[in-house]
Amino acid sequence: MTEIPGDAQADVTRLRKLVTKKRFDELEALWLEAVAREDADVPGLMAVVEAVSRRDQSGVADSLFWFLLSQVIERQGAAAGLNLVRQAAGWLEGSGSLREEVAGAYETVCGDVGTMAEMTVLHAAIPFATAVKRFDRLLQLRPGTCVMDTQLDKLGQVVGLDAVARTLEVAFDDRSRTYDRLALDKLEPVADSDLRSRMVKDREGLEHMAAEAPAELVKTVLGTYGPRLELKELKEHLKPLISGPAWAKWWAEAKVQCRRDPMIEMSDDAQPWLFLRNRPVAYEDELRAAFDGAAAAEQKLTTVLTYLKECGSRPTHPEVMQHFGRELMDRFESWRADEPAMGIAALALMAGLRRHAPDVPEPKPNALESVLSGVTDLSMLLRPVASDDVARCLLGYVRDVLHSGWHDVWLAVMPGASQGVCEWIVQGLLEHGFSADVRQAIELILTRPERYPYAVAWLWRAMAAGRCPDVTGSLKGLDAAVALLIAVGGLARDTTFDKDQQKAILSQLRAALSQKDYEYLHTVLKEADDHGASRVHHAAVRNFVLGEHARLKVLDLITRTHPSLFLKDVPPWEEDDVIYTTAEGLQRHQQEFAHLVNIKMAANAKAIGEAAAFGDLSENAEFTAALEERNLLTEKAARMEADMKMARLIGADMAAVDHVTIGSVVTARDLGSGKTETMTFLGPWDAAPQNNVFSYRSPLALAFMGSKVGDTVELAVDAGKRAWEIQEIRPAAAETA
Repeated sequence: MTEIPGDAQADVTRLRKLVTKKRFDELEALWLEAVAREDADVPGLMAVVEAVSRRDQSGVADSLFWFLLSQVIERQGAAAGLNLVRQAAGWLEGSGSLREEVAGAYETVCGDVGTMAEMTVLHAAIPFATAVKRFDRLLQLRPGTCVMDTQLDKLGQVVGLDAVARTLEVAFDDRSRTYDRLALDKLEPVADSDLRSRMVKDREGLEHMAAEAPAELVKTVLGTYGPRLELKELKEHLKPLISGPAWAKWWAEAKVQCRRDPMIEMSDDAQPWLFLRNRPVAYEDELRAAFDGAAAAEQKLTTVLTYLKECGSRPTHPEVMQHFGRELMDRFESWRADEPAMGIAALALMAGLRRHAPDVPEPKPNALESVLSGVTDLSMLLRPVASDDVARCLLGYVRDVLHSGWHDVWLAVMPGASQGVCEWIVQGLLEHGFSADVRQAIELILTRPERYPYAVAWLWRAMAAGRCPDVTGSLKGLDAAVALLIAVGGLARDTTFDKDQQKAILSQLRAALSQKDYEYLHTVLKEADDHGASRVHHAAVRNFVLGEHARLKVLDLITRTHPSLFLKDVPPWEEDDVIYTTAEGLQRHQQEFAHLVNIKMAANAKAIGEAAAFGDLSENAEFTAALEERNLLTEKAARMEADMKMARLIGADMAAVDHVTIGSVVTARDLGSGKTETMTFLGPWDAAPQNNVFSYRSPLALAFMGSKVGDTVELAVDAGKRAWEIQEIRPAAAETA
């Protein structure tokens, strides 16, 4: 900071006092002396001019500034004087002599600008500050400059200034337009580095940039429209240069360069956002920070995997790879115990890192076998893995290391894999001739659809598209349809998925079922017999998890393809619009409904009111939780009320038949253990499995329904199958009479 001599500062102090006392005659006399000093305090003197102006002494302020300006131009040059003009323009009225002095300074600095001066600072009707601003604007609007008409929102290029008409001509795509001194404010100069300017002046250069330096082109777009853009916005801005069909190939190369460019930050999403930084950050530093800052194991693994994917075509940094390798090795032991899939992925990535940096740590021999031996259920190995890339990476490593037994691991893992990974596994196994083994895995999926919902969605889509005919061609679409509906219904009971996972799975199952307006389901139902359609109906009719629209759509397809199914008599246990129950069971259900409505819902309503009183509902967790509970309670109440409307009491004569039905007590011998068991089949509200009383809608009861004494009944269970021989059938009423 320049030190101001004491005399110059004293001058400013005296001048300020005179302004305060409004002794302007004395001020002007002292002003000449203060300004004439070689070491004059120019900033201090400028402050005095401003103070005079604020006391409604515009003429005095103009006079003082004119003299100061003259001295500054004489000592420091016209450019320094113009800087003072720009600072003071808002305080000044702009006397004739001052305007002439300013016009002269502009001409000294900028050359022949007479016409511009006449249109601006020499035009007495234009306020001085506006005139200075317009003069500077005109200086920017030289011929060839790109400008934006902010009113028309159109880009044009300056042609030139008409000295006679005192107008500026600008050429646009459609026609040329002229702008007088008043209209100049609508024009905004566009910098030469701006994409819009370059599209006009140097389109060929941009096309070359797109081909040879895509990251530079992206930075140009971000600098023009950013600094932050979504990928779809970037694509839209580049449409004039990169047409639709060419975009995918161009972006595949550009995104790699953008990720490595120190001035570009890019998210890891499939549709990423891009941000133009203020200062460069090395790509490796960014990756290292992302890796070190990641809380979850999969985030760390994904960061390393992304880097490895790019190593084939880009220079590598051994020190970064060694850092990744050391960190993965340090975490391997804890991951192998708590998150075995992440442990295997860590082994896979360490192997990949060693191919580029031999100093990366190497795990103990048989590390993979040791992790796999500790996994009790391989079908659940991939459930915690959100990234298909990570899943494929670890499975590829299994194949590379377990030369002879890899396919057994793949087959065991497949039922619990995501749709994309299922397809990848199946294709890999088929390429190596394991079609028979894949068919066995698919049979397991169909047996336990609620356990393997992702695989069910994959299977349905594969069958609908006719993919993998070697393993899906012999399957019945009806079995897949029932499995898919069971998988949907099972989500309401599955506690192994969190809420977000359940939403994602449900979305995938619904999308698979409804693709092409339920086209494949329609085909399956048209080819099915009434018994098969009845199976689908049973799986859908009370499947409220499916969603009301989808549920009704499925039921409508069944009705249209099998109308006779709803015209003939069906046994009572297959009546979907009736719920059979005892009087005691109905009473318990009514009491539960009354408690729900009168106690729980009332308490919830009170909780909502109390939570709302906390304020700021947008960030009120208690209020949000109370609303979610209200929705659940309301849905449950509606379902219970609908069920009670379908209730029908089990009549005394209902079980007086020669076969098992609702209200039957069955004595049967377990053919596996030889033990005799007695089972009673009543309504769902009467069920008490601990007392061998079962709902007639349970899988066990449905296996017995319609059977007679001497018949053998079979039921599929987790361990295989159970079988009984029926010895006696009697009405339950006889037991309680």
